Amino acid sequence: ALISKLQREKDVLKLTIRDLETELKSTRKTERSFTLKCQELNRTKIKLKEVEEQLTQIKSEDAPDTKLISGQLQQTQDEVQGLREQTGRLEDKIDLLLNHLSLSTIEPPGRASAPVTRISSAQCVKLPPIKKGK
Repeated sequence: ALISKLQREKDVLKLTIRDLETELKSTRKTERSFTLKCQELNRTKIKLKEVEEQLTQIKSEDAPDTKLISGQLQQTQDEVQGLREQTGRLEDKIDLLLNHLSLSTIEPPGRASAPVTRISSAQCVKLPPIKKGK
């Protein structure tokens, strides 16, 4: 946020300098306004230099933070990869358990079937025969 604010201020100062230089070209050197515009131009150039130095300083201070953040990012990515692998292994175990459970259940005969766990075959809905269209 601070960098973007300073960047905008830098752009405004550059435009102000350009406008002042254009006005100076159209003003006679003997007029009082010429002297005032020269002073304003000098102040603006000094302010621009200060803003550019602040931007440079902030960017150089941010460099170590970027390295730290990239290190944290890599560590987080490694953790995510480890969790994905662990999730895959757990899913495989769940599939194995479900397959084992489904093999040990008794399925009632007929169109509708459900494993005999909590539902009896009398509770299963029998489907009507499929009518083929003409």
